Amino acid sequence: MWGPSHVRCAGGLIWPESLIKANGWHPFLRINAHGLVRVGDHAAWTPLADQVPRPGDAWAGAVTCFKGTPLRCTLVGMWSAEHADPWLIVTDLPPDQAEVAWYGMRTWINTLAKIVARQITTFGLMN
Repeated sequence: MWGPSHVRCAGGLIWPESLIKANGWHPFLRINAHGLVRVGDHAAWTPLADQVPRPGDAWAGAVTCFKGTPLRCTLVGMWSAEHADPWLIVTDLPPDQAEVAWYGMRTWINTLAKIVARQITTFGLMN
């Protein structure tokens, strides 16, 4: 059985949370490591980059991101050796249900969308 749908947003987009949640989906947004985060209920804001500081590290937990406009969420992060930067993902899923590796599916999804669009164009399936 398939689990709940997950919405992957391009960096910088704000997800229409009410629309996403009304459909039973979950936001899954990659952010850069240049902001600040407050882990759990701690008062201190620390750099996002501190959560996964080097290749091989992974982390997940309840946080508040974005000091200027705080967002309580789950942050999942992973830095694999083949990437120049860590993947930092914010979601509303609990830390034990969110997998940062899902973000890697975006390349497969993008490729599939391009193939479908090409087929529609090639065979004139759209009027």
